[in-house]
Amino acid sequence: MDEIIILDKTIKIELLTEKETRDCLDIAAHNPEKGILYQIKKHKIGERWQKRTKHVKLSNLKALIIDNDEMELLPEEKINKDLSFLAG
Repeated sequence: MDEIIILDKTIKIELLTEKETRDCLDIAAHNPEKGILYQIKKHKIGERWQKRTKHVKLSNLKALIIDNDEMELLPEEKINKDLSFLAG
């Protein structure tokens, strides 16, 4: 999915023509010498999406757990276990 997003952005800001963009899709995506990874490095677009981090964003997970509890969708034991996990 990231590859399509990057390609769409490159067309919109006119870094690549539509033909060049389609050519990127025909080349193996993980080849750093050609295709989308080459374009990402060349234009410095989407590099952060290619990097792995050890940071996990839990975003609104606590709110969702509480919603599940209020709607009685999960056993109380599971709710408590999940909330204690988030508490650290």
